[in-house]
Formats: sequence, structure tokens, C-alpha cells
Amino acid sequence: HQNSNFMAEKINKLETENLTKNVTIQEQSVKIDELSKSLRDKDALLVASGQQNAQLQESNENLSEERDRLVDEAIEMDKTIDQLKGKIAELENLVEEIEAESVARYKKQCDETYQLDSKLTNLRSDFSDVSLKKEKSTDCDSALIPLL
Repeated sequence: HQNSNFMAEKINKLETENLTKNVTIQEQSVKIDELSKSLRDKDALLVASGQQNAQLQESNENLSEERDRLVDEAIEMDKTIDQLKGKIAELENLVEEIEAESVARYKKQCDETYQLDSKLTNLRSDFSDVSLKKEKSTDCDSALIPLL
């Protein structure tokens, strides 16, 4: 009878150990499932982060290309501005030349007008002399001699 009790205790002890191991296995299985889920979540985050990094890289490349294009445009604009400044300087010089020429022409016309006015005054004076002489003389030829 004692043998059978001993065997029953041993069986109970083994069953208890087995149940304890089963509980431990189940607990470990739950932990493994939690860790698996956590790994899957972290993997999904890594994939999403990798996609974001790729998008950021592409965006950076696009911005870099755009910056380079804008720098090139700015260089071209600077060249155009320099060309326009040159053209403006040429036009300003041309305007100065035209103004100087206009002033010279005006001065010349003024001098010519003055000379013509002087000649006209002299001619009027000579004409009045001739008129006076004509009144004194009836000979036209003698009246023209002072003009010649």
C-alpha cells in the first residue's frame, strides 16, 4: 500500500511539475507572441522610416536641382544686367553726343543768324544811303556803286 501511495505522490508531483511547466510554457508563449508583435511593429516602423528617408532623399535631390537651376538663372540675369548696363552707358554717351551736337548746331545757327542780322542791318543802312543818293541823283548806276 505504501508503494502505491509513494507512486501516487510521485505521479501527483510529476503532474504538478508538468502543470507548472505547461503554465510556464504558456507564459513563455504569450511573451514570445508579444515579442513577435513588437518586432513586427518595429519592422513596420523601420519600413515606413525607410520610405520616408527615400522620399526625403528624393526631395533633397529635387531641391538641390532647383537650387542649381536658380543659381544658373541668377548668373544669366547678372550677365543680362551687365549687358543692359553697357547698353545704358552707350545710350547715355550717345545722348551726351547728341546734346553737344545740338548745342554746337544751335550756337552755329545763332552765330549765322547774328551775322545775317548784321548783314541785313548793313544792307538797310546801305539801302537808306542809296535811297538818299537816289533822291539826289537820278543815275541808277551811280547809286549802286557803294553796294559794289
